[in-house]
Amino acid sequence: MKLAGEYITKGIGISDVVDLLHIPRCSFYRIEYHENPPSKRGRNHSSFTLRKDGDEITIVDNSIVVNEIEKLLSREFVCYGYKKTAKHLNRLGYEINRKKVRRLMAENNLLNHSYNKRKPVTRVVKSVVEVTEPDQVWEFDIKYVWIHGESRNTYLLAMIDCYSREVVGHYIGYHCTGKPCERDNDDRV
Repeated sequence: MKLAGEYITKGIGISDVVDLLHIPRCSFYRIEYHENPPSKRGRNHSSFTLRKDGDEITIVDNSIVVNEIEKLLSREFVCYGYKKTAKHLNRLGYEINRKKVRRLMAENNLLNHSYNKRKPVTRVVKSVVEVTEPDQVWEFDIKYVWIHGESRNTYLLAMIDCYSREVVGHYIGYHCTGKPCERDNDDRV
C-alpha cells in the first residue's frame, strides 16, 4: 500500500494505480481504511447556526450561541436543561434543535446533573398472612367499569373475605375518594 500511496501523491488517479498494481479497487479502499481508520464516525459537526430576525437569516458562529447559553444560565433562579435552553434559543430566533444544544452544552460543561437517579419501585408484598377463620382478613379490589348506556365510567370497590373468597360488601359510584358523596350514598351496600 505504500507503493500505491506514492503513486497517488504523484498525482496518478486511484483507478490507474489499482490497474497498475493488479489489485481490486474495493480491496484498496478496505486496506486504506484499516491503515488509516477515521477518528470518529458520522458527519462533522457544524460550526455555525442560523438565526432568523424577521425575514433576514444570518449565519452565527457556535461560540456566540454558547455565550447566549452561558448568559441565560447565569441569571438568578435559572437552572435549565438542554430542552428548555433549546426552546429559549428558538424564541430568540436561532434555528437550532435540542440535540445540538445538548452537544454544545456538554462540550462547554454547561449541563445540569440528572435528577432522575431513583431506583424502580418494587411492588411485591413479601408478607404472607395466614387466615384461619372468616372475617379475619379482607381484601379490597377497585375496578374501573364502563357503562355504555350512560357513556361514562364508574368505580366498583369490592371487599372480599380472604378465607371464604366471598364478596362481603361493594360500592359502585362515579367518584372513588375517601369521603362518601351524597349522590352515591344510595349505591352503598
